[in-house]
Amino acid sequence: MEEFDKAQVEKFVASCNDMLSGKFLNIKKALSNIVDSVAESDDILSFIAESVPDLEDIDIYESVFTIDPKTKVGKIALPSDEKEKLGITTKVFSELSSGKLNFTKFLETYFKNPNLSPTQSFLDKFVKPFRDIISKHFQIDEELTFKDIDKAEKASIKEVNNKLDKVQEEEEIFEETLPGICDVKKEIERIVGEMQASLKFERKHQNEVEDVDMILNGLLKACESDDLLIINSLILGIKHATKKIKSVKHLVSELEDLIYDYCDYLAESQKEEVKEEYEEE
Repeated sequence: MEEFDKAQVEKFVASCNDMLSGKFLNIKKALSNIVDSVAESDDILSFIAESVPDLEDIDIYESVFTIDPKTKVGKIALPSDEKEKLGITTKVFSELSSGKLNFTKFLETYFKNPNLSPTQSFLDKFVKPFRDIISKHFQIDEELTFKDIDKAEKASIKEVNNKLDKVQEEEEIFEETLPGICDVKKEIERIVGEMQASLKFERKHQNEVEDVDMILNGLLKACESDDLLIINSLILGIKHATKKIKSVKHLVSELEDLIYDYCDYLAESQKEEVKEEYEEE
């Protein structure tokens, strides 16, 4: 199914269920809410338009609503085809909400039932099938209520907040455990030592090994000066020089992660310092 505004369709289904449950004493208001929810959903309007292209041509008094000339009793003949039923119901709702049809007179004329009230008969014949056809098309739970929607929204907000709290907690832990420049240099020296030891057993790519060893020695020298720009440049050089040497790729990744994390930390710290200076001014 193509993407659609799920919230708008859910609002429509919940509005139908409000009316079906008898929550509204004012049935006109309840129907108005349904019509409004349809009008607010481009997806529902498109579905109706595609299903019933000639909505304006439907004459509900010829095809559906008739009055027995002898008994003067109103009769309803709804088609079994869902698309036809969708078009007729849309037409009826439109005329009721616009005032073209008098709601009370309409119910009394066509919905008299010995077992049901006119209102309940109208709900069973028109509102419920209308809800079912649309909820089925968009695969929305036909029993969905506004209470369910509210509950789902609160659960979603809670989940987002929990994720944000977790991210913040992880960031705080990361910042607390992030090493200073001395610790960073010690880690670089450790990784360089492991890399040099591993390269001694490398039997292929001897030209590359010599280049890498030279850059590694340069990296150790750069650590003595605390020059992060040179350190970072040399690590990029090591990455390029070791492309063919698989045995040290994991160590190169360690170097990259170490220096990138530390540079990010310094950048954030500088932002905070500038912010504090600005606020003090």
